[in-house]
Amino acid sequence: LTRLSTLSVAGCSRCSDPGVACLGSLVALTDLNLEQLPRLHDAGLTEAVARFSALTNLNIGWTKAGDELIAVLPGRERLTRLNLSFCHLTARGVGLLSALSSITALKLPGCKTNPQGGSGGALVMLSSLAKLRLLDLSQCDNVADDTLAGLCPGLTQLRSLHLAHTQVTDSG
Repeated sequence: LTRLSTLSVAGCSRCSDPGVACLGSLVALTDLNLEQLPRLHDAGLTEAVARFSALTNLNIGWTKAGDELIAVLPGRERLTRLNLSFCHLTARGVGLLSALSSITALKLPGCKTNPQGGSGGALVMLSSLAKLRLLDLSQCDNVADDTLAGLCPGLTQLRSLHLAHTQVTDSG
């Protein structure tokens, strides 16, 4: 399976950190979907994802991914699509995301944030993602009018913005 380029184990609820660690030999992976694997934790995901330098699409939504995993992503020039739906990010993690210069699609709906390091204001750092065409911030409680005011001017390539169930008002 060393030539395998796409792998999805989404929803395989019995997959856990040791199982994902075994994927490390699949170095040709460009598209990896680990969505809805509740037994995956930040450390296990980090160990596995760090080995996949060819990834263009990574979906780790609905896992326990957080800042530790995000820290291994900067410098991945091939990574263009990232789904972190309902993951746990702090302002530090959002700052690390802002270094992903090749990202064209970023999905962050429902991301839970640490109250001491909330990401609402930190989301303005994403305005540096010059190639971003799709941004999903749906169900992010920290997204409000001031977030949009700081975020949107820098996203000149943005074509799709999802803000359902946020704190955005008519002023936003």
